[in-house]
Amino acid sequence: MNRKIFIDTNIYLRFYDSNGSEYKSLLKSIAELKEYIFITKQIENEIERNKLEVFLNSFTTYSKKINFEKVCLPEHLDKNGTLGFSQWNKTANKIKEDSKKQQLKLGKIVGKLGKMVSEGTDDVSLELSSVYEKSIRYTSIQLEEARLRKELGNPPGKKNDTLGDQLTWEQLLDSLDQIDELWIISNDSDFMYERNSTHFLNPFLHKEILDKKNEIKLFMYKTLAEGLNSFNTNAIKVESLPEKSKLDKIEDYEKESNRIFYVSTGSTIDSSIGMIQSCIGFNEMSIPLIISEKVCPDCGSKLFGPKMNSSFGMITEQYFCSKCKKYIDTMEEYK
Repeated sequence: MNRKIFIDTNIYLRFYDSNGSEYKSLLKSIAELKEYIFITKQIENEIERNKLEVFLNSFTTYSKKINFEKVCLPEHLDKNGTLGFSQWNKTANKIKEDSKKQQLKLGKIVGKLGKMVSEGTDDVSLELSSVYEKSIRYTSIQLEEARLRKELGNPPGKKNDTLGDQLTWEQLLDSLDQIDELWIISNDSDFMYERNSTHFLNPFLHKEILDKKNEIKLFMYKTLAEGLNSFNTNAIKVESLPEKSKLDKIEDYEKESNRIFYVSTGSTIDSSIGMIQSCIGFNEMSIPLIISEKVCPDCGSKLFGPKMNSSFGMITEQYFCSKCKKYIDTMEEYK
């Protein structure tokens, strides 16, 4: 029984963005399963092309979170010192100075680790290098088929993306003769849809697979934790896979975090954010999109950023609701 696991690029890139140590424990499982992983040279190139930017964007977010804006209370309104304005200002100044020191330390850390990511000597890159040994190169025929697929608008792949998903899919189709069971792990809506925790492969892609090989078992998952746990059977035991309780936490983390990746092509890798970009017309962006703690007053969904000046002529924060497909003005001052 020949089993293969197809892992989409965005799942790999999550390792360069995630600050969850438990999630990163799955790296060893991926390396352990390299003989079973279907990976193409295109996926390898996409990871290498985007990993540094994903890493730097995530640390830009961390840096903003530790920044403390100096606030000085008007001490002339507390002449007798009974309200504690003077002491408060001293404490605030100290916090501000400590914040600057932490920023400098973080800058040095980012510089060192960024260099390692660039050179491929960081822990994530070293683990993935063993998986890259199995990368499959495309043929000229597969390249032409991928171009035709893109021109016709057939999935996978988005209109404004480079020729990537199409090429990898053509390679996967040509490899199906050697595959009896296939696990597809992707949170991209080009590949699958989800309803009530059930995953459905895009009908067009499903038909293409069955046309190539009618007797094949398909398993679809949107999180790496779910997919690897499903693959972990008596026949193939994944020794490095975390215990069930930890896997459940990792799965929850993946589902809730919805990590967002910005890539140099001007498109995002996360499917939800890809939809947002198409709705609000973003192309190149200088900062990564973020998830706000605020929720939409109409549907209750979390709001996405980046926060923007209000379109209503007021200097207030504004976020985007992916479900309602509209801006939400928070009426809070834009900083």
